[in-house]
Amino acid sequence: MALSGWDKYIPAVFDHTKVDSDVTDFPALFYLSASSGIGNEDITCVFDEVGANWQKIALANNVDAETYVEKVSWDEVGKTAELHGLVSLSSAGDTTYKLWYDNDHADNTTYVKDQGDATSVWDSDFRFVAHMNDLTTSSIEDSTSNSLDFTKKGANEPIETSSGQIGEAQDFDGTDDYAYQANNIITATSFTVEGWAKMDGAGGGSNNNNVMFQQNDADSADNKCLVRLSIDDYGNHQIRVRSSNGITQNVEDTKEDNGAFHHYCGVVSASNITLYVDGVSVGTPVANNQSGDYTTSIDYRDIGRSRYSGGNIGFMNGAIDEVRVSNTDRSAAWIKATYNSGNDSLITFGSEEEGSAFIPLIIMF
Repeated sequence: MALSGWDKYIPAVFDHTKVDSDVTDFPALFYLSASSGIGNEDITCVFDEVGANWQKIALANNVDAETYVEKVSWDEVGKTAELHGLVSLSSAGDTTYKLWYDNDHADNTTYVKDQGDATSVWDSDFRFVAHMNDLTTSSIEDSTSNSLDFTKKGANEPIETSSGQIGEAQDFDGTDDYAYQANNIITATSFTVEGWAKMDGAGGGSNNNNVMFQQNDADSADNKCLVRLSIDDYGNHQIRVRSSNGITQNVEDTKEDNGAFHHYCGVVSASNITLYVDGVSVGTPVANNQSGDYTTSIDYRDIGRSRYSGGNIGFMNGAIDEVRVSNTDRSAAWIKATYNSGNDSLITFGSEEEGSAFIPLIIMF
């Protein structure tokens, strides 16, 4: 089958062995380069066809139903691109999508949009999504329709780096870099906080912990309404939760400190609190005994810093990429697929194919 009006495509086959149960409305990474996906396939033919015209592409499933794409980066000279496409994946068998491209086609302004404009890629449960590239040197953009852009401490504090897990990331100095938001990020009692991070050493602050994300009130006595995902908290990576009833609960495990990016994810459901590292549950999940709210009297929402009224207790020393907060408890299958997607180990790309076969007309005499 062919997507009407489009000339060429590359098949993108999702490995069902890395999808433990079906996931729908899933934002999958499509990283285009000379070495993409599981097989390190060269798919720079896309750039050879369309050059800088990144809206002359389309993404469709195997029955030619088109879906939404967010363009985060497009480098026609270096022939690399970071795209995120909205897909649904099966655990029963491989799922195939097709990346179409045609320089003679009109710009695909309906389905393919720039970062910050392609909000349809991120389902309504996503509260905040930051690819951690600069919106400006003083701000970080939210890709969801909530427009919860973060403000940096100052220009280039933290500073953008090209050496992220996927593309650009923010590099925190471990001393006083952070980004903050005036609005609550988590607004539900079941939620997921995740991101990629690479430590360069011990974090700064009184606790020397590398903090990825925190939402907290300013009460130094009770320190209520706390959610913190940190990598190096007294020697562990940890998700710490405290609701307005004052009960503190942690899930932690031995930290990763090998100088590489890892995916960290904390999930809070009505029944359990679970920590994942690189798509796998670690530590011991605990029963959720919280009875209070997480969003009452919140004063601080930070990336790269932990604080309360008594002062700053932790700064990130290293790089943070792809921070996402969801107002739902994402499934273990979703988290595993997210890790493999961000690690570019979920898709096998095929070779370039034509949209329709040429059938010669043979006239018999």
